Amino acid sequence: MSGQVDPRFIADAREWADFITLPLNQIGVIIRRLDNPEHWKQWAFHLIQSETIAAFNPPDPRFYEDWREWAFRFNQAVQY
Repeated sequence: MSGQVDPRFIADAREWADFITLPLNQIGVIIRRLDNPEHWKQWAFHLIQSETIAAFNPPDPRFYEDWREWAFRFNQAVQY
């Protein structure tokens, strides 16, 4: 991870999603805001459908119960 926000030290999924919006927008990924942290899986699944993100082969959030674990693996896979 280079300059990425470590989700293990973030309060909730919405806060982490807000942190990654700007850097992802800079690589051409337009992401919608995560309004409800309880819906992180739907939001994350939508995010990995982006052609730019999909090229990194990110983890599928449907296989994770903990958003932090998924976000940590996402950071490992996706360079932003």
